[in-house]
Amino acid sequence: MATIIPRSPGPQVQVQAAPNVRNTAQLDFSPAIRTGEILGGAVAQYAEREKQKADLTAVMAARRQLSDWEGNTFRPDNPDGIAKYQGKESLNAANALLPDLDKHVADIRAGLTRDQQAKFDQVAYSFRDTVQSRVANYADREYAGYEAAERKATMENVSQDAVSAAVSGDYGLAETRMQEVLGIARAAYQTQGYGEEAIKASERGIVSSVRRQTVVGMMTRDPFAAESYYQRFADQMTPEDRAVTERTLLPYVEDRQADADATWAEQGGADPDHVPAPRGKPTPEVAAVLDEAAAKHGVPREYLYALAEQESGFNPKAKNPQPLDDGDHAEGLLQYRRTTSAQLGDFDRSDARASADAAARQFKERMDKSGPSYAIAAHFAGDGGADAVVNRGRVDENPKTALYVREVSGRAARWRAAGGDGGAIVPAGPAATKGDALARIDSIADPRRRVAAERRLKDRWEVAKLQREDADKTIGLSVYQKVTQASATTPLSQILSPDEMALVGRTASLNESIDRFRKLQASGTIVQDDPVTVDRLYRLQATDPGAFARTKLAEYADKLSGATMKKLADDQQQASNAAKRADWLTEDERLASGFRMVGIGKEGDAVGKDSQKKNLPREQERGQFRIAYNNAVATAIQESGGKKLSPEQSDVLLRTVAKRFAERKASGGVADWSADGLTARISPGGTSIYSTGEQYQLQISEADRAAVRDAYRAKYGSNPTDAWITQYITTKRGATK
Repeated sequence: MATIIPRSPGPQVQVQAAPNVRNTAQLDFSPAIRTGEILGGAVAQYAEREKQKADLTAVMAARRQLSDWEGNTFRPDNPDGIAKYQGKESLNAANALLPDLDKHVADIRAGLTRDQQAKFDQVAYSFRDTVQSRVANYADREYAGYEAAERKATMENVSQDAVSAAVSGDYGLAETRMQEVLGIARAAYQTQGYGEEAIKASERGIVSSVRRQTVVGMMTRDPFAAESYYQRFADQMTPEDRAVTERTLLPYVEDRQADADATWAEQGGADPDHVPAPRGKPTPEVAAVLDEAAAKHGVPREYLYALAEQESGFNPKAKNPQPLDDGDHAEGLLQYRRTTSAQLGDFDRSDARASADAAARQFKERMDKSGPSYAIAAHFAGDGGADAVVNRGRVDENPKTALYVREVSGRAARWRAAGGDGGAIVPAGPAATKGDALARIDSIADPRRRVAAERRLKDRWEVAKLQREDADKTIGLSVYQKVTQASATTPLSQILSPDEMALVGRTASLNESIDRFRKLQASGTIVQDDPVTVDRLYRLQATDPGAFARTKLAEYADKLSGATMKKLADDQQQASNAAKRADWLTEDERLASGFRMVGIGKEGDAVGKDSQKKNLPREQERGQFRIAYNNAVATAIQESGGKKLSPEQSDVLLRTVAKRFAERKASGGVADWSADGLTARISPGGTSIYSTGEQYQLQISEADRAAVRDAYRAKYGSNPTDAWITQYITTKRGATK
């Protein structure tokens, strides 16, 4: 029997050769089992992968919720987030926000499976650490800012205390407060790890700021005290603060100096130079060398004495502790530097005679060149500085040089006026005349200061003059009112007060006007408006309101009616009102147009010899026209219940008055207008009036104007100008303008 064994795997089958031989076949199921196992493992792996993906998605969604919480919590505009905890309160941010985060994490975790929770816990722990760090950093920054702000506020408050103390004159307290500020600043900067150089630089800035603020606080009260304070502490200020202080302080000092000089020139009193107290007295030996040098070189001794007092206090051995730009120190009676002494003969700076001789020689040369102020300035700042301050007036850029000139000039005045002993100047009495006051100002050595003082004094005189004129105007109106209400036979002494009598006595024009008025009153004549006077006053009102306001109306008592006098007096009270001024100017321009309509415009006035006499009739006509127009306006306002006329209404009224005026004039008369301004009594005389374009307006009726205006408005939606209406009607009629 043969057995065939296949080479391929699978069930093994035995084949028998004979029929009676048993054939046995065996089946192997292990591959199928293995395949099932493989298939089952794949399904399980797939299910596990899907589960992991679902878990990851859930954890990522949970993480996104944490990000949303973080974004919302740290959003600056969220009032319930971290922005709620600012400044000092930032220390409470962690205690409030981290528990809220933990609660949020717990809420998210509750919605996850156990496996998802395990993974989310790792994410949440890491997230909480970063949030906690972020909150801590925020709190550090905020609290540091809070501390800095508190420290700054404290330093500013104490600095202001120092400034306030200095301004009030308590310099000891001011320095104590200054040291307080510096102590606070040093402690703060050391805490922040600043180095010593940085701390010192900060301290210099603080001191400079306090000095600058003190000068600013003092200068409105006492510019001279502020100037002295600045000169004392300028070296403690930064260049920037010095520049700002000098630009701010100088105008105050100059203004107060001009005021003091003007007061001294006018009223006398103590020397206005505000020179510092004398700096010692010269010994006989020093005085001798100064006198010798002054006489030798022809220099007024007071200048040499003033320089020596200013520079060294008459001490030949004086040495300035402040180093110069080259490291040298100024020395000697006149405080020369080494390079300058070398240029002047290389003299010993501690030798009083040599120093005085060099100073006198230099002073003489410079004084002959540009005057004593230049010589004083040059001793301090050299020829360039002296030229800038004295010759070109660049005081703002060189305040120290300007101050030096003022102080030395003042000292020189004291040495000159005190009999040569440098003592205090005897106070002067009040100036007898304006000339005496100006002569005192001429004695001021500083030309810039002299000009300012003279300008201030003349300004005072002008203001006083205006005040007197205003008072006289008011008293004059009171005189007018009392005279018009009293009998013409009652003596003025029984009507007027002493001040009013004094004004009438010293004002010839007022006296003559009142006298003429009383004569008219005694004769029973009612005073009416003089046309020429009325026109001139109203033109003055429009063209120069200031002069109109100062006009003494009482001097026209015999030329103005009571109503016109009252109106003009009321108008004077509103002369400073810009709206009123504009109205007056507009009204005057409107009347000028009316004058041209009737042929009496100023353009037609005569010029040259006897022009005033020739133009008098035209002035009278203009005055009559103005009176008529004013009366017509008053009537129209009264009829409208006190409502102001519109420009269009005023133009219509002007043309109505002009037409009536022209009709009378053309018929051979000059109008003498009655109260309503539209009727007239006719006097002989007259000329043709229709010769100009403006005069042609009188030939156009108001009805025609209204018709054209209505048609224009209907077509274009706006009102045409009067000039356009006139042009349109003229064209239609074929008239020649």
